[in-house]
Amino acid sequence: MEKANLVMKNGKVWTVDNRIPWAEAVALRNKEILAVGSNQEIESLIGKETEVISLNGKLVVLGFNDVHTHYIATAFLSAGSFDVYQAATIPDVQGLVQRYSQEHPDFEWLIGE
Repeated sequence: MEKANLVMKNGKVWTVDNRIPWAEAVALRNKEILAVGSNQEIESLIGKETEVISLNGKLVVLGFNDVHTHYIATAFLSAGSFDVYQAATIPDVQGLVQRYSQEHPDFEWLIGE
């Protein structure tokens, strides 16, 4: 039987599987999930070279990480954006814009969010 490179046990593993929504442990081999289950079920996947991490009751959420970024939009918005949700009237918005532009004279654009 193939052994895991990494086992995380003693945790709360949310499986995103309605049949078995929660587990105690997860075993991985080469960044792929081998098994999810109880500590006892995963024990057989632990070998001499397996790194074992005790989660001490902490939560594990299995999923994908999306590593792309919208650089231009992020830079554009962070450069001169401010919160207009606090404004209740048009004069309130105008006041926010005026104050923000005075506080940030180097910004060419102001974007209310």
